[in-house]
Amino acid sequence: MTNKEYFHDIFKCLSYKQLGKAINLMHSYMADNPAAYSDQSLHSIEEDYTRMLNYMEQGFQDPDRDRIYQKLLQRMWTFTANAHIGWLCREVPFYRETQQRSLRHMFTQERILNTLQNFVTETAMLSLEPEETRSQHEKELYAQHHDFTRALFDRLFISSQWDQSQLGFYQDLLLSPAVDAIDQQLIISSITLSCLTQFDPQKFRLLVNIHEQATIIEVRERAFTGWAICIQRLDLNVWPEFREELLPHFHRHSKELAEVQRQIICCINADRDNETIQRDIMPNILRNSSFRMTQNGFEEIEDDPMEDILHPEAADEKTDELERTMQQMINMQKQGSDIYFGGFKQMKRYGFFYTLSNWFTPFYAQHPDLSTISPKAKTGAFINSVVNNGVFCNSDKYSFILSFSSVIDHLPQEIQKLMASGNDVEFINKTLHTNTPMFTRLFYLQDLYRFFQLHPQKKEFVYTPFEKNNGLDPGNYFIISHDIFSDYQNQNAGDTSLLLLRARLFYNHYRFHEAIVNLSKIEEQEPENVQSLSLHARSLMGDSKFEEAIECYEHLLKLKPESKNYQFMHALALTKAGEYEKAVNELYRLKYEDPENIKYCRTLAWALMSLGRDEQAEREYEIIIGKGGPSLADYINAGYCYWFRGNIHKAATYFREYLKKKGASNLYVEFRKDDELLRSHGITEQDRMMMLELSQWEPQA
Repeated sequence: MTNKEYFHDIFKCLSYKQLGKAINLMHSYMADNPAAYSDQSLHSIEEDYTRMLNYMEQGFQDPDRDRIYQKLLQRMWTFTANAHIGWLCREVPFYRETQQRSLRHMFTQERILNTLQNFVTETAMLSLEPEETRSQHEKELYAQHHDFTRALFDRLFISSQWDQSQLGFYQDLLLSPAVDAIDQQLIISSITLSCLTQFDPQKFRLLVNIHEQATIIEVRERAFTGWAICIQRLDLNVWPEFREELLPHFHRHSKELAEVQRQIICCINADRDNETIQRDIMPNILRNSSFRMTQNGFEEIEDDPMEDILHPEAADEKTDELERTMQQMINMQKQGSDIYFGGFKQMKRYGFFYTLSNWFTPFYAQHPDLSTISPKAKTGAFINSVVNNGVFCNSDKYSFILSFSSVIDHLPQEIQKLMASGNDVEFINKTLHTNTPMFTRLFYLQDLYRFFQLHPQKKEFVYTPFEKNNGLDPGNYFIISHDIFSDYQNQNAGDTSLLLLRARLFYNHYRFHEAIVNLSKIEEQEPENVQSLSLHARSLMGDSKFEEAIECYEHLLKLKPESKNYQFMHALALTKAGEYEKAVNELYRLKYEDPENIKYCRTLAWALMSLGRDEQAEREYEIIIGKGGPSLADYINAGYCYWFRGNIHKAATYFREYLKKKGASNLYVEFRKDDELLRSHGITEQDRMMMLELSQWEPQA
């Protein structure tokens, strides 16, 4: 058994409350690893557990037995967690290197407090120094402090399980007005990473407490985001007390939790959004701007003097199209899309990001790792506007400054002067108020996402909260997949925000029945909730409850009678339910109103074929395939249509097109799926096998 497997099995035993088995596995691990973390804790736990067993065997009835057993489980968890951290720091390069860096300083609670408080005092005193010495002293002060805080960050990250005194010390530190807010945010991030690596109940409590008590928005929201993503690491079988502790927080902050849930899904969709930008938005921007892309980068396009004469409306049309495209970007930002991930992900290879804490450091121009870059890259109205008003997370701000510093000295003097004046920063989106709790959380989540996705040693991380796994426990659904959510929802049936997200989770994992149950609860409270009804109808379709889906779409059409999508889905539900005549009438109307819409033709053709009106269906499939870009299903269905009409050669031709992309076994599977349709047209099993053979022949010239 590998060491990783040892810890997996021990934690699993503790989750199943198999204390004796966990103790035996730990003995086996320690026998295989003589250098492993060890103290008298395991011996003490084993003695207490043996004593419990002896009392039980002798028939003693202890009313406190369950509580004591739970405490022993938690003591064993703490011992195992510390052993796990010890193994990581010995055997896994990322954690070993982090521990080695943290050894540059001696950390006592007194030294940590004095160092952090003295920094605030000394920076405040800088304004009293003579100007000729102030700049150099400032650089030295920030450099020394940065060296200390990055080592403290590393130490907290790989720290062992805390006790109550450590919880109290760091809570006072993070609430103290005498400690710099940037330092407080860094400490919160390090504690969050530590808790994600190995759950620690005291660190988790600290994050919850700081969220409730902090007055600085950045500190408060970073702590909130921290405990929200760490909740997935909380095992209620070992730490059942958190069930009651967290319910009030769920009640007070349900809307914020729902927002965080949406935001983390937006982070996970960053690559998809980047593809949308590259495919749909950037080409429009370039096409309607005064620049063109060349091998040497962007070049300005000179105005054509004849264009205003020949096409006087062209300039206005370009401007309108550019504004529409830019508005699309703004709308994506408002919805929480991480539109800058694609552009900045290549800019995380600077030496700046070799320092672990720099991934989470709030932006400040005095950062020592920016001391060597051109001062022009850190000052001026243009830079200040981008940094202060741009919709960037902190790590992207550092990436921007580092990248910009490499080109600013090569820009024409006129442009440098313009940027220094700040006269040309209108591209900044002024409609987004980024100093709100919502954006504060979003930017921090984006910092976290970049760290877990782009760090060069990410494969060594123990846990990544943004992974897409199968089942009902993916990190990206950390809140709504946890048992505490179920407890909260049972007590707060009227709160539909998180319930709708949970229904979407079930739907996305093809668990349509559970989605329907959750959506029904919403509709008891909000019978005209269009979002819920729409998802309910799709879930019914997925669960093959077509008659109920028809009713649901009819309800939606009363609320949104103009919706072409609901009209089409109603017709599709009629088709699935076998009500082909009604479906055909609706589909003909939809096709008349929008003859270019292929999905109308496709569904209409299937309904006609199911009615035995194969000649009409054939015409629809010719239209579909003639327009180009048919789906694989279109080739199959067109083949059926010609087969039913006796045109075997044409049917085999369409089946061959399908086989080029999918293979013979897939064609037979399709025949099996459409067994009822084939039988209704007199196609026997022997016919199918012969058609399969024909479809694999190459026709003779």
